[in-house]
Amino acid sequence: MIRHAVYLSVLLTCLIPAGRLAAEDALRRVFLSPPRPANARCYWWWLNGAASKEGITRDFEEMKKQGISGALLFDAGQAGPDAPRGPHFKSDQWRALFKHAVREADRCGIALSVNLCSGWNGGRAVYQVESGRYVFDADWVRCRYRSPYGDLASNWKWEGDRLQMEVLVPWNTTATVYVPSRDRESVTESGKETALAESVEFLRMEGHYAVYAVGSDRYNFCAASPQSLK
Repeated sequence: MIRHAVYLSVLLTCLIPAGRLAAEDALRRVFLSPPRPANARCYWWWLNGAASKEGITRDFEEMKKQGISGALLFDAGQAGPDAPRGPHFKSDQWRALFKHAVREADRCGIALSVNLCSGWNGGRAVYQVESGRYVFDADWVRCRYRSPYGDLASNWKWEGDRLQMEVLVPWNTTATVYVPSRDRESVTESGKETALAESVEFLRMEGHYAVYAVGSDRYNFCAASPQSLK
């Protein structure tokens, strides 16, 4: 029995390093020759939309040769006056080139994505609350988050040309609420002026939003919102 136990102990001692070495060897092999989805990706610029079917095919074939696994198409539509010009962003001609790009990317095994705009926004400052918004059209939204302090909710819906907004703030917490509105005077809470509402403090107008500090409670805001937000 003692001899068997010694043999088993020696066998386990030999197996553990061997298993560890095998795992390290597998990790080294994957690092030196990573799977294609883990390869580099790149920005793929169409300056002023100046692309061609021949150029698209050549680019993807070169990406494949260099081991590039994905590309983000970025149409930069604000290059200098001397830069070559191509079809306008999202025009019929531009879409035809993009369809060709999708087919060629698939043929070459390249994951293709596309930026949602052309060039950069050179206008006024975009406030944080307005960034990345209004990608879809909806008449109502219901959102709820279970925080360590309790449920936090923000629900809104359109009723004619007015926006009804319900906010739930859990106990022992405060919140900053952005109400889409053309001005502070058009905002009410539970049917009365916000200046008369309990635990509601107007902070400022920020773009098309009336900003309020509120305490723990349930609030029902109503506002005549700018038409650009509907």
